[in-house]
Amino acid sequence: MPRQREWTRERVVDAVTRWDAEAGVPPTVSDWTPTRASTDARARFAAGDWPHASTVRNVYGTFAAALRAAGVTPGRLPYRRIKRARTRLWTEEQLIERLQAWEAEYGEPPTYADWDPALARRRGQDDRIKRFYAGRRWPSASIVARAFGGWQPALRAAGLHVRAAGGTNE
Repeated sequence: MPRQREWTRERVVDAVTRWDAEAGVPPTVSDWTPTRASTDARARFAAGDWPHASTVRNVYGTFAAALRAAGVTPGRLPYRRIKRARTRLWTEEQLIERLQAWEAEYGEPPTYADWDPALARRRGQDDRIKRFYAGRRWPSASIVARAFGGWQPALRAAGLHVRAAGGTNE
C-alpha cells in the first residue's frame, strides 16, 4: 500500500474512480477508515489499493472535494445522512395524560425544569430531579415542547394553568 506521502491528487481521484466502478457506489469516509468500515469494505481496504480517509482529507481538504474531483455527483454521495422520520414514542394524548397526572400527583402543573433533569441540575434543583425519576415514567420536556410547539401550549392543551411570564412554569 502506498504510504501517505505517495498519495497525490491524481492517485486519490484514481482510487475513488476505481472504488466507484468496483463497488457501484463511491467510497465513504467509513469505507476508507478501516476501524469504522463494514466487513466487506475492510477486506477491500486491506488489499492496499485505497488511501485512508484522513489521507484523502489531507490531499483534498475534504472527503467530498475528492469525490467531486473524481466526478462523483453530489446526489450519489452515500455518506450523507438520510433524515428518517422520528419514531414517536408518545402520542399527544399520552403526553396530555402525563401532564395531567403530574398535576394530580404534585398539586401543580410540571415546569419545563421538572421534566428536564439536566436543566434542573444546572439550576441546583435536586428536588425536581428526584420527582422526575421517582416511580412513574415521565416524557422529557423537549418531547412535550416539540409535540405542541412549546411548553406553555402543551400545558394549555392539557387544560392546565399556565403561569404568567416570569413565573416558575417555564
